[in-house]
Amino acid sequence: MPADRLSSTAGGNAHFETTQWGLVPAASAGVGLRSEMEAAGKSKLFDELKGFLIDGEDASYQELALRVGLSLGALKTTVHRLRGRYRDLLREEVTRTVGSPAEVDDEIRSLSASLQSTYR
Repeated sequence: MPADRLSSTAGGNAHFETTQWGLVPAASAGVGLRSEMEAAGKSKLFDELKGFLIDGEDASYQELALRVGLSLGALKTTVHRLRGRYRDLLREEVTRTVGSPAEVDDEIRSLSASLQSTYR
């Protein structure tokens, strides 16, 4: 991250620290999802689809469907299910880090906003 992004919020490194914290549950959820896909014998499919988990991918769905040997509808369904499972795993990771279950949704919204502003 550029130095000017680090000091762009009050508190100097607050944005950096928030973003770094956010990477931990996001990465853990991604690792968990990858492990599940590997256990199902679908690690190559996961590698092709992981770019669609959070912010889309440069490749079109049609191009990807051809590359992985799925129909367009099957690919869209697979991406939809993968995103849903990723959300579930992310929620589990965040739940482990907050004081009460009531804080989970707010923490996920904060995490999402922080990561989106960082990676735009």
